[in-house]
Formats: sequence, structure tokens, C-alpha cells
Amino acid sequence: AGGADPALLGDGHMDRDPLEPRREPAADEVVRSMAIHVHGLDAMSTKDIMGYFNEYGPSWVEWINDSSCNVAFGDEFSTKRALIGLAIDDLPTDSANPNPAADEPNAGDAMMDDDDDGAGGAPAPAEPAEPGAMRWRIALPYSRPSGEKVPLTIRMATESDLRPKAPNPESSWARSINAPKGARRSGGGGGGGAAEER
Repeated sequence: AGGADPALLGDGHMDRDPLEPRREPAADEVVRSMAIHVHGLDAMSTKDIMGYFNEYGPSWVEWINDSSCNVAFGDEFSTKRALIGLAIDDLPTDSANPNPAADEPNAGDAMMDDDDDGAGGAPAPAEPAEPGAMRWRIALPYSRPSGEKVPLTIRMATESDLRPKAPNPESSWARSINAPKGARRSGGGGGGGAAEER
């Protein structure tokens, strides 16, 4: 494979090709106002992800596959703070596979102007995404104890960011399913629900 996206690499960054590609959302998908979708997690665990988002009060992690997950928050304001605080640049659009949802202006600053802070933690009603809300953004890299940096990309999660019915045969999720009883790890890459470990 071609290795990690050159736009995400820099000094000390790991050149690792994610098992699963980024999923490009359609323009008419419904945004989840209290969840962020993250890609590039092949070398990270649930604990690593919770630590990465710790400053913004994450509630749980929903694994999609070895490379992606949704991080849920208790209110919309925390979600917006995390997206704005961790995003450092827009991901250049792949001309061969353009993202229809990313053609709108960047909505980062506009999102922070929203006065609704989701008080009480009640789930917000589903609604069409704000312009630019589903644009992929380059995020601050995750720093491993070795000093190696893991390149990540983030965007608002949508109702279509779901765990597949069957795992990629090459994934750690598939390996955990096929492992002898008693040898399986809890959760695993590509695991789905909240609070699953890897």
C-alpha cells in the first residue's frame, strides 16, 4: 500500500497505511451533533482515544473498524470544542474521489457561534448537517510513549457511521472472532459498541 497520507506526515510521524479507508459521507447524511468520527486508529486503543479527547470530556468510544470510531460526548458544546480544538487544517480533497459534503465553506467558526450548548445532555434531534460540518480535517497527532506520532483525521459523525455487519477478514476484530475460546481479547479493532476495549 502507499503508506499514510503525505498531508498528515511530519517529523516523528509514523508512516502507516490504515487497514480501512476514510469513509466519505454523502451530502444528505444526518449529522450526530454529539459525536466525532475519527480515522487513523490502527495503532491506538480505546484508552488511548479517551486520553486523546480527555480535555473535552468524552463519554464513550464506538468502534467502527480497525481504523475508525465515533467518540460520543455528553453535550453539543463539548463536541464542538473538541472538533475546533483538535483540528489543525482541512484535509485536501482527493480529486479522484471528491467528498460532496466537503464542498461547502468551513463551518468550524460558525459552529462555535451556536448558542445551544446542549444543556442537560439530552440527545439533540437529528437534523441535516451544517455546511462544512462533515468536512474531513487533519487533527493534532496522537503522541505514543515512544515519541512516535500517529496521524489522525476527524469530522462530525453521522447516522451512517456504523459498524459493518461483518468484519474485514484482515482486521483484528476478525482475528478476535476466530480466536480459540479463552484467548479472545475484550473488544478489538472494529468492535462496535460503547465502552468496548482494545
